[in-house]
Amino acid sequence: RTIRRRMSHSPYPAGTMLIPSGPGKHLFIVITRLCGANQHLLVCVSSIKQDVRHDTACVFQGGEHEFIKGPTFVYYRLAETRRADAITKAVDSGYFAIKADLTAPHFENVCQGFETSNFVKPWARNYFIENRP
Repeated sequence: RTIRRRMSHSPYPAGTMLIPSGPGKHLFIVITRLCGANQHLLVCVSSIKQDVRHDTACVFQGGEHEFIKGPTFVYYRLAETRRADAITKAVDSGYFAIKADLTAPHFENVCQGFETSNFVKPWARNYFIENRP
């Protein structure tokens, strides 16, 4: 009898995953390469709600990714770092769900938003600059 080991997930720039956040799961994008502290910078996307202000630095209309069905924006204000080993553990346990990678042109738009958004916190902008892919 052979026991097969499942390969562990290793996060990488432009990789996406669904992470429980608030009342459901949100799409998160891994933005940076692995830093010396074994972390990555992530941002989530959120649906644009009528009559509610949102960050316009990077907006998707829908269809740019399998999970993005309608108008959404990248929520730079909520950028966060997560340890790579914690991401791997959450993916391997099924708590986070891996989704398709963000294509290069869309990923570049997300990265450019770190330079243009008025909502990126200084620590997140600096982290992005130091660890950009």
